[in-house]
Amino acid sequence: MQSKRKDPTKSSQTNSVSSPVRATEPGKPKSSPAKTKEPKLESVAAWLKTVKFKKRLLGGVDEADVWKKIGELNALYEAALDAEHARCDAMVDYYKQTCVTAVQKYKQAAVSARRERTGDE
Repeated sequence: MQSKRKDPTKSSQTNSVSSPVRATEPGKPKSSPAKTKEPKLESVAAWLKTVKFKKRLLGGVDEADVWKKIGELNALYEAALDAEHARCDAMVDYYKQTCVTAVQKYKQAAVSARRERTGDE
């Protein structure tokens, strides 16, 4: 019985799933997951590009070193997450205040309009 798998080296079609570059509109720059506006996430991306693991004598990597690096990565992500939470909280507070101000202006305009219709001053 023959295998139904195709040899990827003989395929004329490219696999779009494995492509690391996202499709963009013509004329727009291609986006990269590592290129972000958040400085904390940029530091995570830079760390991932430079991280090195200790090698073992008989191949592979040192397990203790891997766990240490995972801990460092976790700390970087926690710092980035904390910064993002602070940014989001500031935005929510700003928009709450903006909404309160807009509602107050709307109520004042409604009261003024009602007074003009009834002739009360």
